[in-house]
Amino acid sequence: MSLNFRYMPLLAGQLGVEFFDEKLNSLCMTWLVDHVYAIREAATLNLKKLVEKFGPDWAQNTVIPKVLAMSRDQNYLHRMTCLFCINVSCIISTL
Repeated sequence: MSLNFRYMPLLAGQLGVEFFDEKLNSLCMTWLVDHVYAIREAATLNLKKLVEKFGPDWAQNTVIPKVLAMSRDQNYLHRMTCLFCINVSCIISTL
C-alpha cells in the first residue's frame, strides 16, 4: 500500500469532498475489509478523521450506509469492523 493512512484526511481536505468521493472513497472503504487486522484498525481510525473533516451530512449519505451494510456481511471480520467503526464513534454522533 503506497498511500499512508495518516495522510488520507489531510489529502482529502486539500482535494475536497467531491474529488475524494469520486477517486478515494472506495479505496478507504476497501481498507475496512482488508485481510490484515492492522489495516482494518487503521482504516477505522482514518474513517473517523474523515467524518470529522467532512461532517455529519457527508457521513450520513456516504459512510453510514456502507458501514451498516458491513454488519450484514457473511464474513465475521467485516461485521466486527462495522462494530469497531461504531466504537470509535465515527458514526454514532450522526445517527
